[in-house]
Amino acid sequence: MSKRIGIYARVSTRNGQTVENQLRQLNEVADRMGWTIAAVWTDEGISGSKGR
Repeated sequence: MSKRIGIYARVSTRNGQTVENQLRQLNEVADRMGWTIAAVWTDEGISGSKGR
């Protein structure tokens, strides 16, 4: 039985990572590890450096 995981992606202005790039990379890791992605969360337009 494969491990079920959730993935989270957000804008990274420091690293220049888009949400789409992060999701692609996280999906590749999950595939390589044999994990099933049960949920995906994203924060478009919100970086860790922005105040809320």
